[in-house]
Amino acid sequence: MHVAICRLTLHINSSHSLKEKRRVVHSLRDRLSSKFGIAVAEVDTQDAWQLATLGLAAVSQSRTQVQSVMDKAIEYVYVVAPESEVSSSDREIFSF
Repeated sequence: MHVAICRLTLHINSSHSLKEKRRVVHSLRDRLSSKFGIAVAEVDTQDAWQLATLGLAAVSQSRTQVQSVMDKAIEYVYVVAPESEVSSSDREIFSF
């Protein structure tokens, strides 16, 4: 079993309130989850209105599969959230 985790920190330029930030985060979370079948949650910076920290997780029997899914999910964030800049991206793959 292989587990890939990723921590993405986004700077949401268009956000001027927590309500606007939540709209962007919820939309992105739902899109990533449904398109790639991964778990997505806001894991930090909940009270900052221009920062969002998302945790992504995927599980598979194949290491290359989880690595590919994470690569595609991160690329997807760049495409579907142009109002956001990815300021950091940390990922790890664990094998059991």
